[in-house]
Amino acid sequence: MPTPTLALALTLASCPAPHAVAVTRDTVRTDSAAVAQAWEAAVPFRAFASTIRARKDGWRASIDSARVDAATVARGRKVGGTWRLLVVATDECGDSMRAVPVLAALDDSLANVELRVVAPAEGRALQAANRTWNGRMATPTIVLLDSAGRQAGCIVERPAPVRAMQRASYGALMAGRVTNDSLTRVMLRWWGTDRGAAIAGEAVELLESARAKLPLCERGIAPAP
Repeated sequence: MPTPTLALALTLASCPAPHAVAVTRDTVRTDSAAVAQAWEAAVPFRAFASTIRARKDGWRASIDSARVDAATVARGRKVGGTWRLLVVATDECGDSMRAVPVLAALDDSLANVELRVVAPAEGRALQAANRTWNGRMATPTIVLLDSAGRQAGCIVERPAPVRAMQRASYGALMAGRVTNDSLTRVMLRWWGTDRGAAIAGEAVELLESARAKLPLCERGIAPAP
């Protein structure tokens, strides 16, 4: 279990919705035309990386250090089939900076997976259909597509352990019992310790679950106006 301080830290950089929302673990049937348009507008990770202007040093460090352990790669290869990972991301986003290079490293190790990155302008429909636990559209939004281009799973914004911590600590953060600055430091230590293992493992879990026809897509719904 995370420490209370760590749990609180991982609520940062979010824009909480003013109303409670449902969280489910199933597939959102994103409109097929919207998915196809976003995929066509997307580019391979290296092409995306060549356009990075914000947080250059952070992206370079994240790219240079991105590794996926052999056991996780072996699990991904065992899945078989043909899959696509479509990632809505921006270079300004710290969560994108930490997660997407790891997914790109996983992609490099799996011949049956193709990863592309699309900007929010072209990927808005995916963000709207796959929201954070508290109802926001966020980056990165990571959507798994099957060989026919149908959505078969998603990861929204942060790895599963972080999402669980966010939900557990939401009330305390809103009550103002901690500061954003102190929580940011703890959050960054978590990422430094995890080194991308959680996001890589969850991506492979998406593949395994989709192959078993039990797709995973933990997401919230838009808050009431």
